[in-house]
Amino acid sequence: MIEKGLAFYWGTSEWSAEQILAAMGTCDRLGLIKPITEQPQYNMLIRDKLESELVPIFEEFKLGTTVWSPLAGGLLTSKYNDEIPKECRIANVEPRIKAIYDKLFFDEKVYEKRRTALKEIGLIAKELGCTQAQLSLAWVIANKDVTCALFGASTLAQVDDNLKAVEVYRKLTPEVLERIEKLLDTRPERKMNWKSWQAFPPRR
Repeated sequence: MIEKGLAFYWGTSEWSAEQILAAMGTCDRLGLIKPITEQPQYNMLIRDKLESELVPIFEEFKLGTTVWSPLAGGLLTSKYNDEIPKECRIANVEPRIKAIYDKLFFDEKVYEKRRTALKEIGLIAKELGCTQAQLSLAWVIANKDVTCALFGASTLAQVDDNLKAVEVYRKLTPEVLERIEKLLDTRPERKMNWKSWQAFPPRR
């Protein structure tokens, strides 16, 4: 596709670090064009792959990312903070969304902990003069390994509203980010850089 001028670059989607490394090695060996981006799921609640597994790949190859589900299928927009509305997609059992919900709120204890944290994050959003969805998106793009974030929208108004996250991003001071971290309690363990024998630095 690239050689024919039908594409400029290529990337991977939901590949493991091992698969990406194998692809890079194959490209080197055969003189092929390497991938320049990976497309992992990433949001406040699902973080391990981008913030832990792939960090050495980012450091070594300067790989970009086009992350998906930055709002966790709507869970981070505030509309599920109290209960699941009957008219929502989860209540109507859309399989893909329900799978995300079941993974994040798989028992009553976890559900209450997560719901309480999300309510508190909603209060932080109010302090910053934005919506919880805007804050959640801004938090995603604050990670230096996120090149762009792909979000879905049902209306043009949602698109306009979500794009304001770029303005909210500038309000995310280290203090605000640390408050969010303490509420979420989802920060993955940092990978070790075996070249320097030190942990990779924080990605925000």
